[in-house]
Amino acid sequence: MAMMNPYLERHLAEHAGRAGRVGLDGLRELAAVHPPLNDRLAEALESAALQYRLAGQLEDAVETGREAVRVLRDDPRDPSRSSLLLPALENLAAAYAALGDDDRTEATLIELDEVRARLSARRAEDTSQPRSLAEDMTWMGSRRTPAEIRRLQRRVSQRERLAHVNRVHLPELAAALAELSEALAAADEPEGAKAIAMQLVAVSSEIAHIDPAQGPAHAGALMTLARRQIEAGDNEHAARSARQAAELYQAPFDNRGMAAAANVEGQALRNLGRVSEASRAMQRGVELLRGEGEASTAEARLQLALALQDLATLQTLTGLRSGAIRPIAEAVSLLEGLVADDPSTRYRLAGALVTEAQALADVGRHGEARAACERAVAEARSADHRPVLADALTTLSSILEAQGLVAAALVAAEEAVATLRPLADRPERQLTLASALNNLGSLYRRDGHRDTVLVAEEAVALARAVSATRADAAALLTTSLINVADAYLAAGDPVRAAETSEESIALAGQLDSRPHVAAGLAISIAAYRQLGRWADAVASARQSVNIYRDLTATNPAVYEPDLGQSLIALSATLLATGSYHEALAAAREGADIYRRLAEVDPDRHRPALASALEDVSRIEQQIGDIGAAVDAMSQAIDIYRPLDRHRFALARSLHDCALLLAGVGLLERARPYIDEADDAVRRLLNEPRADDEVATLAEYTADIAHIRGNHDEALRIHREIVLPVYERIGDTRATAITWDRIANIAYQRGDYDEAAALRQQSLDVYDRLGDLGSIAIATWGLVQIDLARNDYQAAASRLITAYQIVAQLQQPEGIAIIGYTLGQLLLAVGHKDATNVLNASAEAATNIGMTDLLHAINNLRSQHNQDTETDSSSS
Repeated sequence: MAMMNPYLERHLAEHAGRAGRVGLDGLRELAAVHPPLNDRLAEALESAALQYRLAGQLEDAVETGREAVRVLRDDPRDPSRSSLLLPALENLAAAYAALGDDDRTEATLIELDEVRARLSARRAEDTSQPRSLAEDMTWMGSRRTPAEIRRLQRRVSQRERLAHVNRVHLPELAAALAELSEALAAADEPEGAKAIAMQLVAVSSEIAHIDPAQGPAHAGALMTLARRQIEAGDNEHAARSARQAAELYQAPFDNRGMAAAANVEGQALRNLGRVSEASRAMQRGVELLRGEGEASTAEARLQLALALQDLATLQTLTGLRSGAIRPIAEAVSLLEGLVADDPSTRYRLAGALVTEAQALADVGRHGEARAACERAVAEARSADHRPVLADALTTLSSILEAQGLVAAALVAAEEAVATLRPLADRPERQLTLASALNNLGSLYRRDGHRDTVLVAEEAVALARAVSATRADAAALLTTSLINVADAYLAAGDPVRAAETSEESIALAGQLDSRPHVAAGLAISIAAYRQLGRWADAVASARQSVNIYRDLTATNPAVYEPDLGQSLIALSATLLATGSYHEALAAAREGADIYRRLAEVDPDRHRPALASALEDVSRIEQQIGDIGAAVDAMSQAIDIYRPLDRHRFALARSLHDCALLLAGVGLLERARPYIDEADDAVRRLLNEPRADDEVATLAEYTADIAHIRGNHDEALRIHREIVLPVYERIGDTRATAITWDRIANIAYQRGDYDEAAALRQQSLDVYDRLGDLGSIAIATWGLVQIDLARNDYQAAASRLITAYQIVAQLQQPEGIAIIGYTLGQLLLAVGHKDATNVLNASAEAATNIGMTDLLHAINNLRSQHNQDTETDSSSS
């Protein structure tokens, strides 16, 4: 550098000591007189630009930074002076970045890279340069990135380059990474959001290493990572990240930080199915917030309210349903106070009211639940928050359904779906819509709505599309598959029901979700039974029971009711296969479980106990213990009588008890049940009812008329009421069963032509459905008509078909009854297989306790042996 004269040296010291623009103006004057002072001027300008930026005077920072760069760039004296240009360009790029001028930031960084390349004699794109995850967007797959994401990506890249020049820019890089991670999460790019959050944690760790006081910021980065890991389905690592954050928050003893970490850890543990650990973590978070001593601040009260809401939601999963009511009531109270001061929090109050309604409904307090949910709907409407409104409407529909108000429930469910449809523009909302469609489909199925299958299929399509890119959607896809399988079953399509339930079971197995496996098995059992796949049905029913036994051993409060239900399903399947005594043991065990549960929570479990007793009664009837059958059904009736919400079940049990007694000739004892059933059915028919419920009640009325000897009225009801309903809603199976009922009455009246025509119609339906069990029953009905007509040739042909089917299905009752009749015919014509058929019939009758039939078979075989011996003696 050239020598400086004393005058300039003295004035430089004066001007350098003065602040702001005045000092810079003096330096500009000196540099204009003596160009070597440009270096000092540039340094002063850089220093001023940094001070402006730190003070938030971004326009001044940019203007001063540009001047510093211009002073150095325009001086042509020595290329080696590029080293002075590096910090000036760095500060100018940082100023542009702070101002949000991404284009000029990028241009300045490009120049900075070029200067650095000249200094190091290597290109800026040297592979030793750190590679940014924000620049490498390959983790986003083939999906197009929104413009906003691209802008944030560019900002991260710029700040990475600044931080590589000078680590003082690491906090700016951390802020940009946090913003990009949040944006990716909002755009439903969970893997990308997680990857950026991991980079954020690495940067924040480096910052904390430089300045230990930044430990809380590092904890915040870990919290961001934990949330992103949950969204990406990586719950194990999320719990670990949250625990690491909690440890960092302990150093300054940040109660609210530790509470937030405990809550996030609880969410991750809940998703892993470790609900007890999750509950303890969330409870710890709540206690930390209570002890914080800052509950007077709105922010602290909001955090406590949200933590209480999360805890209440979790309590229902642990089976402590009554334990959820107190925390959610406290959360609602806190939010009510917040809304009074800040109406913008109204949507949060609406969400808490939804949770409160769910908690109240879980313990059977449906009136209070409905009031809370209706208020949630009103608050959500007032806040104009459609996602919470849709959630409130979906919950309200479930509560109304539980109260028997199906029509009102449908209105709420349909509005929920209509509210969500315009919002379903990204995967997260599409999953919410799929959940609402599942709820609507369930109501449609109960109502016999013709769009049941369409709605259930739409839910599956949405969940399947989202699950292709999001692992956390797989659970909803499993639920949706179970629902659509149930819809197929209700629509009389057991083939698709079986296929879809099998897919749901396989997917649930991959997720290691045993409750979902069991739910899928429940549908497959019913489908297999309709298809005559009895071995598969029994195997699935046993598997379901085993799953719930294991789950009950670890969490009885949640899963013991499901164990009871699975035992009832097993008993029904065993009953259909003729394993009467094993079926009775399963049904009694199920009833005993519900009896114990009803002692603790009668409102919730007494209806299930009554239903189980009905099953016990039906099995006792099959075994032939009429006294035990009537006793069990009477207990069920006594439970149902005071339960206003279960008047339909009361009508059913009264009807069944009347048929039971009348069927064994005890008409006088049956008469009170007949009269009470008739009255109960008529009152129910005077109320608005779903089509399938109307048809069932009409069937009860027809049976009552038949018992009373009014066969014409029974026929009229079946033909004019029941049959048109099933035909209108497209339930082909129920239609075929109704044809069978009419055929039975026609047969008993001697109208064999009509009976045969109707039997053949139902047989054709069962053939199309592939329902072997029903095919055998319908064919047996035609055999009885053939025998009444003395058409033994036709009867023999059909008998052989029916017998082959029941033998294939291993149905003991069919083998015993049909085998006995077939054996008679074969004996009459001297067929060599007659003895084998009668032996198989006798064995089946022995196994299922049909003593009267066994006696008849033995008499037939004895008479045949005597005739054979007589013939031998005569010859």
